Amino acid sequence: MCGRFTLTKRPQAIDSTALDAAFNATSWSQQHNIGPTQDVPVIANPASTPDLQVTPMQWGLVPAWSNPQKITSPLINARAETAHEKPSFRSAYKQRRCLIPTDGFYEWHRSGNTRQAYYFQQCNESLFYMAGLWERWSSQTEDECLLSFTILTTAANSLMHPYHNRMPVILNENDGLEWISHNNATSPQTLPNILTPYSSEKMQHRPVSALVNNIRNDSPECIAPYTIPTDTQFNLGF
Repeated sequence: MCGRFTLTKRPQAIDSTALDAAFNATSWSQQHNIGPTQDVPVIANPASTPDLQVTPMQWGLVPAWSNPQKITSPLINARAETAHEKPSFRSAYKQRRCLIPTDGFYEWHRSGNTRQAYYFQQCNESLFYMAGLWERWSSQTEDECLLSFTILTTAANSLMHPYHNRMPVILNENDGLEWISHNNATSPQTLPNILTPYSSEKMQHRPVSALVNNIRNDSPECIAPYTIPTDTQFNLGF
């Protein structure tokens, strides 16, 4: 799954890529500990135009037909294998696909009463994109609109598997453009071919401190390298 991630790069990191997208500087800030229900910059075309926009959206998809006040567990993840058929996701899967820019995400390993956080990122620590779905919820009685999103997950690669059996769908630029495309050349039937585990050889990870366990902590110290005490033992299945 994906329950926390980061966005520490500047928006200019997108400008030199094939995913050139217009953005409002006020909608993008450095974040070292992003959690559910927070607003995050998302690459989509909510105006249904060919131009991509970087738009702030709430993490935790709210289906258009639902009542946000009755949602007790935010829909922060959707399984790539079944999202196209689930009532909460199937409409967005066909019409409202998005990309979530990030430069890393967290996962935890539990051993007894100890819960150790790890930070996963590209080997070159560059910006990358997670596949997602977005939705627009509008109030019928008030002038209120909520944009929200969920992150697609797939089976874990060999680097991730000792920590969790799922991981976010990570897309390169070409697959990202195919995923987010709204033209007829990209049909939902062909999309599963790109929603596969990312190469382990292109990723790295490291333990980080317990600071990330508290969502209120948002500083570079959250991703700083951390040395696990020698008296702490973890069985990672190696």
